[in-house]
Amino acid sequence: MNLRHSLIRPVPELINEEEEEEEEEIVEEVVEEKQEVIKYVYDERGVAIVDDLDYNNDSTFEDIINDFVKYALNNNLIIEMREARELFSALLSSNFILVNNKTDELNVRLLDSLNRYLGNNNDIFVDVTNVLNPTEFYWNINENGEYVISDFTNNLIRANNLPKRLNLFVFRHATLSQLKTSLSSFLEFARAPKIKKKIDIGDGHEIEIPQNTVFMALIDSPDYLEGIDKEISDLTTSIELLTRVNEIDSEKINLKYNSYQYYEFLLRNAREVNYLNEEIWKKIDDFSEDSMFDDFYIDSRTLNVCEKIIAVMLASTADSNDALNSIFKLRIIPMLKRTKAYKENHGDRNIIELIEKIFEDRLDNTINYLKKPE
Repeated sequence: MNLRHSLIRPVPELINEEEEEEEEEIVEEVVEEKQEVIKYVYDERGVAIVDDLDYNNDSTFEDIINDFVKYALNNNLIIEMREARELFSALLSSNFILVNNKTDELNVRLLDSLNRYLGNNNDIFVDVTNVLNPTEFYWNINENGEYVISDFTNNLIRANNLPKRLNLFVFRHATLSQLKTSLSSFLEFARAPKIKKKIDIGDGHEIEIPQNTVFMALIDSPDYLEGIDKEISDLTTSIELLTRVNEIDSEKINLKYNSYQYYEFLLRNAREVNYLNEEIWKKIDDFSEDSMFDDFYIDSRTLNVCEKIIAVMLASTADSNDALNSIFKLRIIPMLKRTKAYKENHGDRNIIELIEKIFEDRLDNTINYLKKPE
């Protein structure tokens, strides 16, 4: 049984959804309900979608993450185990992920490798530079001057036809302001992904966003967290991918593909046995209660995400300090940076002082993350 945060403030629209999710059985067959318009647009592309993957059902989180690190090496990329754990923790705990895009080319290569590791071979990247209206990436104009669905729209249709896949979409060169405008439908989806969400792509067409979908936004501004607001920090998880080029040949691995339902099954089991002890949650309580950040609190949505991150981290052989550092870096620090106290009173310095006071040396990795130069 997971230990619960004593100061949790409920988010009413999610409570029933999460309880329902906990009782729901993992099933391998999913009944698809598709609108005729989706079939029509899909058939117009003339591309057959058949899920012919041979899915594995005996991997652990440790196996999955270790194999991804090796697969990245096969693709001439190095990602450290800590970052790989955090990447999968974010992937399985949040449906909208913000990525600090300091190294765009390496991030694109790594996320393309991740997509292929998950069993997909589609182009997941959408350049949203200066895009103000989402119809700009729902449709393209062909050589005859006719509007045709874009690769992005076709990939959404593809995701509806592949319910066993974990489907990724990556918005390149995104800004925080776009999350409230051209990308707002996808941010809103992250509020309650188990509830059906349809988007209007124009010309009377609607497409459902399936729950087995994760959106990522590569944010070019290195200090983007300084401008984050409550809604964005509540609905997203933030990560930094520290990827390097691998110049040494590595042993090729045989990929094992895991279904979305199997990831959910692993996560559910991991949450039953992997959680932080009461002493650590008490320290998080003390941190939340400190008057320095009186407009900061951990609500039920954030707690749910944190527990998922902790479960994946611990199930992949990270220790409790690693898991604690990860929930701070991925969720709590972005929430703190939106507070009045952060914006008006020395920012990171106050956070570091409070962390050192309450957690002593447990959050050294988080402190180093806050102290490092941009």
